[in-house]
Amino acid sequence: MCTFKITNDSNQILVDQYLRDGGPTESNTVELGGIYITHHLLNITGEVTPQPIYYGDKYFMLIGEIYNYDDSWPSDIYFGIEKYNEYGDKFTEHLDGEFLFIVVDDRKIHFFTDPFSTKQAYYFEDGDNFYFTSLINKRPDIFRYFKNLEDDFRPPARIEGHYRLPANSHVIFDVDTKEFHIVNNLYKWNLEQNSDNFDNVIMSFEDAVNKRWYPNSTLFMSGGVDSLSIACCLANNKKKFNALTSIVNDGENQNAIDKVVEYCGDYINHTYVTKEYIKNKNHYPKHTVSSELRKLALSFGSKVILMGSGGDEIINAYRGKNNSDFDLWPENQKEIFPYRRLYENDRKSYGYINAIDYHYTYCCFYGLEVRGIFYDKQLAQDWLNMKPHYKNIEHKHISRQYLRKCNISEWSNSDVGFKSQYTDSFTRPEQR
Repeated sequence: MCTFKITNDSNQILVDQYLRDGGPTESNTVELGGIYITHHLLNITGEVTPQPIYYGDKYFMLIGEIYNYDDSWPSDIYFGIEKYNEYGDKFTEHLDGEFLFIVVDDRKIHFFTDPFSTKQAYYFEDGDNFYFTSLINKRPDIFRYFKNLEDDFRPPARIEGHYRLPANSHVIFDVDTKEFHIVNNLYKWNLEQNSDNFDNVIMSFEDAVNKRWYPNSTLFMSGGVDSLSIACCLANNKKKFNALTSIVNDGENQNAIDKVVEYCGDYINHTYVTKEYIKNKNHYPKHTVSSELRKLALSFGSKVILMGSGGDEIINAYRGKNNSDFDLWPENQKEIFPYRRLYENDRKSYGYINAIDYHYTYCCFYGLEVRGIFYDKQLAQDWLNMKPHYKNIEHKHISRQYLRKCNISEWSNSDVGFKSQYTDSFTRPEQR
């Protein structure tokens, strides 16, 4: 996962006890003119590479993964630096991944988010001190509303005292003035709906799954179509994986899950996490389920958690819900794009935090990286380019059609899945 902190506060204790959990491989801090830049590494891709990296009078940090990196480099961050030197601020157009890329250039700090801001970054102030961190600091004395933002930025997450860096953006922070300049829409989406080749979408889906798979990955698998289709795709591509299913609440469709487990055969190592299992562990608050799921993933030797994240937000756009913006994709997609909840600040919220940040935060406590299959630039682009007729056939047509191709015709339409583990409490599990 990796975590980071950039601050003018020399106190290295603040939030680092949490950040180190997310980057257990190696920690490093450099001081630059009174600015302290800290990176905690969870090594997954390439060689162990302490960060930040100094190159060409700048410091560079990568949070997350770049999937299209040239493996002739020892680590994917060097691929990102190469593209930055080649294309300047437009370099993210040439990156495929789930990432936050940070460039410290003298007294300016540049943050480049992927199209969906899958790797969170929060800003807050405490007196004269400023902090950028991967995790929310919930000390009551630093809860204050952040002000002095430009008029053209997307609304910040509804977390008192914290500003979340927006998706698909280049955010420039002036260390001396504490002023922000925000350049939105780094990736220019093509909104033409002129494709009737659904096979391209299926190919992009398979590519999104394959590039995110890692040996001993653990899939959080409910009875919903998104995670079930991911499981079938992994098996079809001969990728061995672990899968965890929480059935602590009533309503999960075990028939559909059992059929997919049978379909996956020897490629899947599947475990049901039951109410009885959780009760035997100790007590039964919601956070216990989240803790045990991740402890089980670690017992498999996992570093990577795979999820069907993004299916609701990108493919389905929460259509059919009471608060959805639209139910049918219009002929002119520009009328509804970007639709609500596509970007991070309007995603479904649980407590004080949205769903993707919830899983990021909880995985940090266990040194795990979470990868959302549908937060994929090419998959999202191919889906947006489909003619409205195909988008309107049914909700989540990609996942449902993929399951049909695998002769799986039963799945859950409920919202149980991993929703049941969301909580608004984010202290480390062992401290509860």
